Amino acid sequence: MLKRSGLLWGAILFVASSLAWTWYAGKDLNWDFINYHFYGPYMLLNQRLGSDYFAGSLQTYLNPLGYVPLYWMIASGWHPLAIGATLALVHSVAFVLIWLITERVLPEHFPQKGLACLAACVLAFLSPLQLTTLGSTFLDPITALPVLAALYLLVRNAGAINLQHAGWIGLLMGLAAGLKLTNLLLLPACVVAIEAASVFSWSQAWRRAFAFSAASLAGVLVTHGYWSFELWREMGNPLFPLLNSIFQSPDFPLASFQDRRFLDRGLISILTLPFEMMGHAGWIYAENNAPDARPLALSAILLILLWTRLARGRSEEAGAANPRAFAFKGILAFALTFYLIWAATSRIGRYAFVLWLLVGPLAIAALARLPWRRIAPALLATTIAIQLLFQISTGNPRWNPMEWGTKWLDVRVPENLRDKPYSYLTMGVLSYSAVIPYFHKDSRFSNIVGQHMQPVGDRMTSKFRAFISPDTALKVVFVSKGLSERKVPESVTRDVDMILSSYGLGVADGPCEFVEISMDRLIGFESLRSLGKKPSPEILAVCNVVHRSSEATEAALTRMKEVDRAFDNAERSCQGLLNPPHVQTMRGGKGWMRSYFNSNTQLMSDGEYLFIRRQNIMNDLVLGSLEDWKKSVSSSKCADALSSM
Repeated sequence: MLKRSGLLWGAILFVASSLAWTWYAGKDLNWDFINYHFYGPYMLLNQRLGSDYFAGSLQTYLNPLGYVPLYWMIASGWHPLAIGATLALVHSVAFVLIWLITERVLPEHFPQKGLACLAACVLAFLSPLQLTTLGSTFLDPITALPVLAALYLLVRNAGAINLQHAGWIGLLMGLAAGLKLTNLLLLPACVVAIEAASVFSWSQAWRRAFAFSAASLAGVLVTHGYWSFELWREMGNPLFPLLNSIFQSPDFPLASFQDRRFLDRGLISILTLPFEMMGHAGWIYAENNAPDARPLALSAILLILLWTRLARGRSEEAGAANPRAFAFKGILAFALTFYLIWAATSRIGRYAFVLWLLVGPLAIAALARLPWRRIAPALLATTIAIQLLFQISTGNPRWNPMEWGTKWLDVRVPENLRDKPYSYLTMGVLSYSAVIPYFHKDSRFSNIVGQHMQPVGDRMTSKFRAFISPDTALKVVFVSKGLSERKVPESVTRDVDMILSSYGLGVADGPCEFVEISMDRLIGFESLRSLGKKPSPEILAVCNVVHRSSEATEAALTRMKEVDRAFDNAERSCQGLLNPPHVQTMRGGKGWMRSYFNSNTQLMSDGEYLFIRRQNIMNDLVLGSLEDWKKSVSSSKCADALSSM
């Protein structure tokens, strides 16, 4: 009864802390929300998969099922604080599961288990990415719940995991993987964990692995089966645009999409990453500044534990049927295996969300097994203090923190665009698809220039050709930072017109209309209003589009083919960096560009020189003269440029 009382008070504490933190950190109108968190469920519920086309760019086709409750709350007019509080309440269930897992991985007769579980939850709560996403629209804290529930089942039955247990664990893991496919990386780690937490025998291992795999597949089908069927029916690929080199949908390059933004530091960084994660900078393991001292502290504690075990021989828990020892081995095996898989394949921090929560139980369980238990509180207090200092010095970790206001998304769309359906072409890496529900319900949207550029000429897909057919009333939507008195500068119109020219389109003469998105930003934890500044809305220009003559279109494509020859030669020279090859070239007011979504690299030309622009690198890499690259491949120039990075 006393143990359950501790859990109850712990749950109350962390629910209250989650609610308080969510209110303090503000509403997060992050990039992903503006791009697809809100649009995805709108598309699903209104069956827009066949009418819109890449409306949210590549993320259009991610499973939107997990975002349906969020969309329903926003569409129903809930107050933003009520939405944030509801999300925070759901997210805080993770701390109950962390508490329960910690109880099971502590030694049997460890004193003050309640304080140990509390400390594990504090360490989990202080995870920078947990604080970043707590009460926000990201799905990672939601999908973490079935994963943590599966791990609790694993440690609860450690030492005696049978086929039924393996099946339930697999089902929960499969449900999480179906909601967010990056969680598929958790499945092999869980197979290893089940065997580490079991008395090993080959015959039982195969049976448990089969039961786990079959149940995992069932879980994936429950949460992703319908969406896969819809993608197969509409796009010819049940995982579109993933694995398109296998499924070969005509609507995407024959390449396997992979986000490699954090994989440019080599395999050695698998070992150095815990040190690097302490850095106060973005783009280490997350886009935002999220310094984390906990993984390095955990690594040190585990190494000390290993050293003491090797020095002392058998541990106090040695024995054939010690469930606590099996539970600790299972969670440790899961964490280490998943860390290696994650670090080798993506290194994107949110994809390892569960791993950062497990730092708490693992650190506490390891400290509890050290022979010098008196130093454990000092090590723990030091780790917590350092992480608190890191968080205080970092400030607000939200990607795009906003005042709570009265609406989660405050969008003002001109009456004409609300009352009449049009087909819209959006331009930019950020598609702004979150505004689509505020337009006429029969309007259609396609993002043509951004993460993925729609092909032109003979390579144009049949769906997009139908989308821009001459009998369609087209408009183009883009962000313009230079708006003055609701007039788009001529230089901006000229750039947009250049891009559209390759599609046989152009910006029509006449006035544009404007969509406003309220952006009441927070600076740190301070409101712009409290600093005496008036927040500026985000403004999207909406202009009419006309079809060009076939002669003008052919002239634009002829100019592009000249540049394509140089770009193709550069791709052959810089193999691996410009991936996948043969993506669409874009014509803009300032030159030409290809954007490579697998390597987050851009190949560009200003009409005179050819150069490479890489994410998070300040200086462009000049490859040489555009005219020279039109004539031949020059591997040495590419190698010289890359060596200077």
